[in-house]
Amino acid sequence: MAESIAVVFQTFPGREQLDPQNAKSIAEVDGYRSTLVGRKLEDPGTFVLYTEWNTTEAALNYVNKKLFPDADKTFVFAISQSQLQRWSDAVRSPTTEIFTAFGTEDGFTDNLGTFLNALDKDRPEGFHGGAFGTGVPLEGEGDDKLARAALGWESRDAHAKAKENPGVLQDNIHLVRALRRDVDLFHVQFTSV
Repeated sequence: MAESIAVVFQTFPGREQLDPQNAKSIAEVDGYRSTLVGRKLEDPGTFVLYTEWNTTEAALNYVNKKLFPDADKTFVFAISQSQLQRWSDAVRSPTTEIFTAFGTEDGFTDNLGTFLNALDKDRPEGFHGGAFGTGVPLEGEGDDKLARAALGWESRDAHAKAKENPGVLQDNIHLVRALRRDVDLFHVQFTSV
């Protein structure tokens, strides 16, 4: 059994879709598992391509093939075996919140795990579960430490209500506001290819 899988997120401003030939090219790369696509709900002009790989090496091999030179951003994350089922459920929820922390310090991923466990234990209405992965450095991209969480929700509105109302999310949000330099957050409704 593998210790972890790797996932690749690529964004494409202005791209309409993933054509069948592109999908076939991805599937032909060794170590391929699956593909999901969607649009950022906050920026519908940005297409999101998500691919899963059996190993980090397979994900990096895919990235280095540069099948998509028009990708605006590319990130690779390792998902541990203990997070795998929760991660899979989150990205296959009706709506997925993608939270990325940049410039993370020691202790951030522990805090992120505590935050997600609290949400899982006292589930806000509409929450489907969540998990996280750690960034894999890409050649020429610097050594910024990254972490990414995928949180499954019934809808973006369900996430907004959970943030607005007193409860587990408000009680624990401080855990992910420390030990990192910056964040990016968006929602996407992924579909399988």
